[in-house]
Amino acid sequence: MKAGLPVVPAFDGFRAFAILGVVTVHLLQFSGVLFTAEATGARIIWATLGRAVEILFIVSGFVIFLPAAASKGNNGRYLPFLIRRGARLLPAYWLITLISALLVTFFALSDPASFALSDPAAHNQTLATPDLGDLISNFTLTAVPLGYFSDQFPVGMGINLPVWTLSPEVAFYLVMPLFA
Repeated sequence: MKAGLPVVPAFDGFRAFAILGVVTVHLLQFSGVLFTAEATGARIIWATLGRAVEILFIVSGFVIFLPAAASKGNNGRYLPFLIRRGARLLPAYWLITLISALLVTFFALSDPASFALSDPAAHNQTLATPDLGDLISNFTLTAVPLGYFSDQFPVGMGINLPVWTLSPEVAFYLVMPLFA
């Protein structure tokens, strides 16, 4: 028990399964196995592991919401929570976003014709040097919601697609007090 809050050990198992699922699906995706395997095999993989990200969202939501529920909606400590969470997530995110922008710029300038992404999730796009809109939308975690309206905002500068998960996570942190 942490600070009077109940601990739910089963969620560690859900989290472990989900993390293994995400890693496995990405390995199979980037190796090409998932897209070259027979249809039945691909359906089995997606049926068992394809919802791992959603499981992580559910577990995260529960773990984040539990303290608010335990305090019966008294969210006086919400701002310190946001500051701690931001201090934990944002520096690493900003660093990886900066590295992604530098890599895209380097490769796009050196040989733009050969720098096309073959991953189907990237829609076989050819990357270009990030512009100011790319940088702002990625550094502010708004590339995902802006992407609903325009394809001009490549998530993760187009090469780091898994960072899309941070945008809904941060949105949850911001709206959670409205429901607690």
